Amino acid sequence: MGPIAASRPIAAPPPAAYALLADLRAHWALADHWTEVRALGDDGGTIRLRGPLGIRRTVRVRVRRRVPPRELDGIAELGRATRAEVRWLLEPDGAGGTLVTLSARVLRAGLADRLLLALGARRWLAWRFAVTLRRMDLTVRSDGERYERISAN
Repeated sequence: MGPIAASRPIAAPPPAAYALLADLRAHWALADHWTEVRALGDDGGTIRLRGPLGIRRTVRVRVRRRVPPRELDGIAELGRATRAEVRWLLEPDGAGGTLVTLSARVLRAGLADRLLLALGARRWLAWRFAVTLRRMDLTVRSDGERYERISAN
Protein backbone atom coordinates (compact mmCIF):
# COMPACT_ATOMS: atom_id res chain seq x y z
CA MET A 1 0.00 0.00 0.00
CA GLY A 2 1.15 3.53 -0.76
CA PRO A 3 1.27 6.31 1.80
CA ILE A 4 -1.75 8.20 3.05
CA ALA A 5 -0.95 11.88 2.49
CA ALA A 6 -2.14 15.47 2.20
CA SER A 7 -0.25 18.66 1.29
CA ARG A 8 -1.02 22.33 1.80
CA PRO A 9 0.75 25.67 1.55
CA ILE A 10 1.20 27.30 4.98
CA ALA A 11 1.51 31.08 5.35
CA ALA A 12 4.79 30.96 7.26
CA PRO A 13 8.41 30.29 6.32
CA PRO A 14 9.75 26.78 7.03
CA PRO A 15 11.51 27.68 10.33
CA ALA A 16 8.29 29.11 11.82
CA ALA A 17 6.14 26.21 10.55
CA TYR A 18 8.70 23.76 11.93
CA ALA A 19 8.73 25.53 15.32
CA LEU A 20 5.00 24.78 15.66
CA LEU A 21 5.44 21.12 14.73
CA ALA A 22 8.56 20.59 16.85
CA ASP A 23 6.70 21.68 20.00
CA LEU A 24 4.48 18.62 20.40
CA ARG A 25 2.65 20.26 23.31
CA ALA A 26 1.35 22.85 20.80
CA HIS A 27 -0.31 20.14 18.69
CA TRP A 28 -3.54 20.58 20.65
CA ALA A 29 -4.08 23.58 18.33
CA LEU A 30 -4.18 21.16 15.37
CA ALA A 31 -6.88 18.97 16.93
CA ASP A 32 -10.64 19.22 16.53
CA HIS A 33 -13.65 17.20 17.66
CA TRP A 34 -12.35 14.13 15.75
CA THR A 35 -8.99 14.20 17.56
CA GLU A 36 -8.38 14.34 21.30
CA VAL A 37 -4.86 15.11 22.47
CA ARG A 38 -4.54 13.12 25.67
CA ALA A 39 -0.87 13.65 26.52
CA LEU A 40 2.06 15.01 24.55
CA GLY A 41 5.59 15.61 25.74
CA ASP A 42 8.87 16.45 24.04
CA ASP A 43 9.17 13.19 22.12
CA GLY A 44 5.75 11.60 22.01
CA GLY A 45 2.43 10.97 23.64
CA THR A 46 -1.08 9.69 23.15
CA ILE A 47 -3.96 10.90 21.01
CA ARG A 48 -7.47 9.52 20.59
CA LEU A 49 -9.03 9.45 17.13
CA ARG A 50 -12.78 9.33 16.69
CA GLY A 51 -14.08 8.12 13.36
CA PRO A 52 -17.40 7.58 11.69
CA LEU A 53 -19.85 5.05 13.15
CA GLY A 54 -18.43 5.54 16.64
CA ILE A 55 -15.03 4.04 15.84
CA ARG A 56 -12.37 5.11 18.35
CA ARG A 57 -8.67 4.36 18.25
CA THR A 58 -5.96 5.30 20.76
CA VAL A 59 -2.65 6.11 19.09
CA ARG A 60 0.74 6.23 20.78
CA VAL A 61 3.09 8.54 18.89
CA ARG A 62 6.84 8.87 19.21
CA VAL A 63 9.23 11.23 17.43
CA ARG A 64 12.07 9.33 15.79
CA ARG A 65 13.90 12.01 13.85
CA ARG A 66 14.01 15.79 13.67
CA VAL A 67 15.67 17.62 10.77
CA PRO A 68 14.99 21.35 11.34
CA PRO A 69 13.41 23.05 9.50
CA ARG A 70 12.58 20.32 6.94
CA GLU A 71 11.29 17.14 8.56
CA LEU A 72 9.75 15.60 11.62
CA ASP A 73 9.36 11.80 11.50
CA GLY A 74 7.81 9.46 13.95
CA ILE A 75 6.03 6.22 14.68
CA ALA A 76 2.33 5.77 15.43
CA GLU A 77 1.19 2.58 17.17
CA LEU A 78 -2.39 1.42 17.56
CA GLY A 79 -2.51 -1.51 19.95
CA ARG A 80 0.12 -4.22 19.51
CA ALA A 81 -0.58 -5.08 15.89
CA THR A 82 -0.69 -1.78 13.96
CA ARG A 83 2.28 0.46 13.33
CA ALA A 84 2.86 3.32 10.87
CA GLU A 85 5.59 5.80 10.01
CA VAL A 86 4.37 9.39 10.12
CA ARG A 87 6.25 12.18 8.36
CA TRP A 88 5.90 15.94 8.21
CA LEU A 89 7.87 17.37 5.27
CA LEU A 90 8.33 21.15 4.94
CA GLU A 91 9.55 22.78 1.73
CA PRO A 92 9.81 26.48 0.82
CA ASP A 93 6.94 27.33 -1.54
CA GLY A 94 8.78 30.12 -3.37
CA ALA A 95 6.43 32.80 -2.04
CA GLY A 96 7.76 33.11 1.51
CA GLY A 97 5.59 30.29 2.84
CA THR A 98 5.93 26.55 3.24
CA LEU A 99 4.45 23.58 1.44
CA VAL A 100 3.74 21.07 4.20
CA THR A 101 3.07 17.40 3.48
CA LEU A 102 1.75 15.11 6.21
CA SER A 103 1.96 11.43 5.36
CA ALA A 104 1.67 8.03 6.98
CA ARG A 105 2.92 4.71 5.70
CA VAL A 106 1.39 1.64 7.31
CA LEU A 107 4.18 -0.76 8.26
CA ARG A 108 1.90 -3.45 9.62
CA ALA A 109 -1.77 -3.63 10.51
CA GLY A 110 -3.84 -5.93 12.62
CA LEU A 111 -6.89 -7.60 11.14
CA ALA A 112 -9.37 -4.97 12.35
CA ASP A 113 -7.22 -2.10 11.05
CA ARG A 114 -6.67 -3.85 7.70
CA LEU A 115 -10.44 -4.17 7.37
CA LEU A 116 -10.99 -0.50 8.29
CA LEU A 117 -8.34 0.62 5.78
CA ALA A 118 -9.97 -1.47 3.04
CA LEU A 119 -13.41 -0.05 3.88
CA GLY A 120 -12.42 3.61 3.53
CA ALA A 121 -10.20 4.55 6.46
CA ARG A 122 -7.39 5.49 4.03
CA ARG A 123 -9.62 8.14 2.43
CA TRP A 124 -10.88 9.28 5.82
CA LEU A 125 -7.32 9.63 7.16
CA ALA A 126 -6.23 11.61 4.07
CA TRP A 127 -9.18 13.95 4.72
CA ARG A 128 -8.17 14.23 8.40
CA PHE A 129 -4.60 15.06 7.37
CA ALA A 130 -5.91 17.82 5.07
CA VAL A 131 -8.01 19.24 7.93
CA THR A 132 -4.98 19.12 10.25
CA LEU A 133 -2.91 21.07 7.72
CA ARG A 134 -5.68 23.67 7.38
CA ARG A 135 -5.71 24.05 11.17
CA MET A 136 -1.90 24.35 11.11
CA ASP A 137 -2.18 27.20 8.60
CA LEU A 138 -4.80 28.97 10.74
CA THR A 139 -2.67 28.51 13.88
CA VAL A 140 0.47 29.89 12.28
CA ARG A 141 -1.51 32.82 10.81
CA SER A 142 -3.05 33.70 14.18
CA ASP A 143 0.12 33.23 16.24
CA GLY A 144 2.82 33.64 13.58
CA GLU A 145 4.92 36.14 15.55
CA ARG A 146 5.32 33.61 18.37
CA TYR A 147 6.60 30.92 15.99
CA GLU A 148 8.84 33.39 14.19
CA ARG A 149 10.45 34.26 17.57
CA ILE A 150 10.84 30.59 18.51
CA SER A 151 12.42 29.73 15.16
CA ALA A 152 14.86 32.65 15.47
CA ASN A 153 16.36 31.20 18.68
